[in-house]
Amino acid sequence: MDLAIVFERLFKPRGRSLSRELENAAADLLAADDVEKASIREQMRHFYKVRSAIIHGPSDDKRKRLISQSGRAWAVGEPIARSAVLKCIS
Repeated sequence: MDLAIVFERLFKPRGRSLSRELENAAADLLAADDVEKASIREQMRHFYKVRSAIIHGPSDDKRKRLISQSGRAWAVGEPIARSAVLKCIS
């Protein structure tokens, strides 16, 4: 959840599609080309699916599976958050 807060504070999404806005903002800030943008978007998309499953609880098998992937979500999200913070500072 800490990483989700970092992303939401850095990129300040305003619309109803929180995940999509954050995916695009992170990709636009960090990526050098379209391939890298697509990769960052996919990583952020997975991160927010896991976040959503954690927030809404393990009500079905899909959410249980996503919650079990929280370690992977952290491992993917943490370097993106770190890079974004450092880029905003510099």
